[in-house]
Amino acid sequence: MYLKEELNVLNESKRKVKDLTVITNGDITAIVSKKDIENQKLCECYNEYGQEIGCYDAGCWVEGGKGVEDEDWAEDPKEVHIEVEALTYHDGRNYRSIILGTDYSTWDYAREEKKILKDFENIEEPLPNEYNHGIAKVKGKNYTFMFSRMSDSSYAVCFVV
Repeated sequence: MYLKEELNVLNESKRKVKDLTVITNGDITAIVSKKDIENQKLCECYNEYGQEIGCYDAGCWVEGGKGVEDEDWAEDPKEVHIEVEALTYHDGRNYRSIILGTDYSTWDYAREEKKILKDFENIEEPLPNEYNHGIAKVKGKNYTFMFSRMSDSSYAVCFVV
């Protein structure tokens, strides 16, 4: 028979996993919160080096034939930005964005989600003092989980190693 506090812990654990999703780019797998994946402008996302992609590289344009290099780019109210489904996080050194399911990214939702989340459900999230340069590793039964977080928040991305 469970004590009331133990039932609350079990329910909280199941609720935590229900709000997560697993994404992959073939080589790397990550666990993220569904609520952290948002529609964002591609030009405001960050590349793998921590630099903002910017309008030029994102292919933004202005209706009416004006390009990024035109002087009145910022003043024209008809800017057209490409919207993507993305997650922006801090890897301990730089901001990065994971862009999902578009021509601009190799990331998509993982097929082995249930198996990974089952293992994730049974581990303890690292304490703030267990992070080294924004990264902490926790060993599960089948996977090792590498958490990435900023100092003032909970983890944003958990990579599956």
